[in-house]
Amino acid sequence: MRLPFLFQVAGVSGQAQGGRGGRPSQFLFQEEKCAQSFLHRLQQLHFATGAAPQAVSVADFNGDGKLDLAIANYQDGSLTILLGKGDGTFMPASGSPVAVGKSPYAIAVADLNGDGKLDLAVANYLDNTLTILLGKGDGTFTPASGSPFAVGSGPTSIAVGDFNGSGRLGLAVTNLTGNTISILLQQP
Repeated sequence: MRLPFLFQVAGVSGQAQGGRGGRPSQFLFQEEKCAQSFLHRLQQLHFATGAAPQAVSVADFNGDGKLDLAIANYQDGSLTILLGKGDGTFMPASGSPVAVGKSPYAIAVADLNGDGKLDLAVANYLDNTLTILLGKGDGTFTPASGSPFAVGSGPTSIAVGDFNGSGRLGLAVTNLTGNTISILLQQP
């Protein structure tokens, strides 16, 4: 007996169901042969990053309606920003790569300062900090005032939410070697 399985793709254009606004589209394959045929048609492309890419986030950083990539480069302490051309290819953003902390491990994307432009939060594993990069809306970023911010030992994951009901986004950072979680709150 063959069981159906689910395949999820973010931001697929032209889908009748799902895939709008960057939400994932889901495809349910009832037959194994159909799924193999779909996966067989995938094309593999390669793009240069910094040393030892560790994490990737996807969003429209320059407001052109095409998905872009932010890649954390663990070994050289940088973030590569690749701007999507809309055809599956990418080009480096001006000023990319961007220096962050020592051994960036995770990336979160959100409008942290409420200006309508996407910003980045980067967990830096070896220096126990969180770098905040404010987006300019054109695919370039500048460090926030006071960044990087100290967190616990060995930050590995970031979640974004309004944890204190202030109407402003905060950050939750897991600290692997410290066995803690750091919460960074913005006040109203």
